[in-house]
Amino acid sequence: MTRRPLLPLLLCNAVLLSPGYAQVTSPTKDATDPCEPGPAVRLVIDRLLAPGVDEAGRAAALAEIEGLASAGDDDAASWLAALHRAGTARDRNPVPRDLARAAELLRPLAEAGDLDAMARLAETALEAGEREEALAWAVMYRHFLT
Repeated sequence: MTRRPLLPLLLCNAVLLSPGYAQVTSPTKDATDPCEPGPAVRLVIDRLLAPGVDEAGRAAALAEIEGLASAGDDDAASWLAALHRAGTARDRNPVPRDLARAAELLRPLAEAGDLDAMARLAETALEAGEREEALAWAVMYRHFLT
């Protein structure tokens, strides 16, 4: 068994010293609920997960949220990552469980300083068995939390 105790520290330093990592942000859209997405994303999520929506309606809503995420909407990327992480085990979620895709969506947000994305990326990496990456993101989250 090889031990790599320095890997988490190297990952932390690489991200902390990267040029775009000047400011850490917290997802505070609104003072009452920091996890609430913007109105455009909320409408799509409501259509995607609403009871009684047929397969075509869910497919259209999923395509729309994927388009928003691809266009750079952080809320859409965050919600799409959550859907991929939960998979079809979540009621009415048409998105199959895909931890690699969830991490792919969360990583740019975490690298940009989003504390919520850091925490969820650490959890996702741990679920995927990537202990070193999970530790690195957990350490960064803890560092900026205090």
